[in-house]
Amino acid sequence: MGDALYGVWAARSGPGLRMSGGLLSGTLRFCAGASGLDRALVVAATDDGTQLVDVDLGDPRVRPVIASWG
Repeated sequence: MGDALYGVWAARSGPGLRMSGGLLSGTLRFCAGASGLDRALVVAATDDGTQLVDVDLGDPRVRPVIASWG
């Protein structure tokens, strides 16, 4: 990971994120500043509660809603 710039978003609003079978899905709201970051720590619901997940914001599977990311 080296010199990555992180953001942390743990607030819960709306359906949020879900981690199942090693895959993260859903929509996370209020991720201000994400466009200037490399990685994010986010909270996702699992069958056993919640889990902190490290997300590579450069991964093509991460799809921002451009108008909502500052």
